[in-house]
Amino acid sequence: MPIDTSVITGTQAHKHSQPSSDGGFLESTVTGMTNLTEGGIIQGDNANIQTNLPIGNAGEILVVNAAATALEYQAAASGISCSDNLTINGVTHTLCEWIEAGQ
Repeated sequence: MPIDTSVITGTQAHKHSQPSSDGGFLESTVTGMTNLTEGGIIQGDNANIQTNLPIGNAGEILVVNAAATALEYQAAASGISCSDNLTINGVTHTLCEWIEAGQ
């Protein structure tokens, strides 16, 4: 495909899955996006490299890692229970006690 910009001039080789006249998808072997997984997410890094993050396990949630540099899956929090304490305006009761009191 011909390219004419202030940076690149000429023809750059590339392949489409369909004839280029219909704008088909680029072949994965040309884009470098191989080893993709069903349900995975493509994420990039600061070097403009894309990688596949495989789908997590059932019940996991997608979060930002501790270094704030990538996505990762982790177990979802177990949530709250009726016996958990809740303090409102300096008064502490279990969640069930608050519900029973209509607060």
